[in-house]
Amino acid sequence: MMLRIFLLLTLLLISPSVYSQQDVDFHLNAHLFPGKKILKVKRDFKDPYLWVLAQNNEVYRVNSLTLNFDTFTAQFSAYSNLQFIDIAGRSKDTVFIATNSTNVLHFKNGSIKLIGIADGIPGIVNSVGMERVD
Repeated sequence: MMLRIFLLLTLLLISPSVYSQQDVDFHLNAHLFPGKKILKVKRDFKDPYLWVLAQNNEVYRVNSLTLNFDTFTAQFSAYSNLQFIDIAGRSKDTVFIATNSTNVLHFKNGSIKLIGIADGIPGIVNSVGMERVD
């Protein structure tokens, strides 16, 4: 009985986050980026900005209050030889992008730092995230 209650609570807690992410993806595709294939949408919920990764290494920042967006694809064009696979936004001016290599791109206030093996990346990157610090 306890296991059944635990499973039900787990399902209820997981389901809203899954559906809300799908709603965000749908809204972005249908209204802000028609015709673009959106790969990832991430944001820190303390900040109104979310970061969007689209197919072909396209990077966008969206103000979730006004729905205005800025294109950051050109800022990352020097890294077009890498395939961007994940994104994690920390704020309006800071984002991390995982690539299908041993590199993560750290964009902060207009500058990009390449983080790699020498910085502690142990192998091929398959995703990127940030620890929530309150």
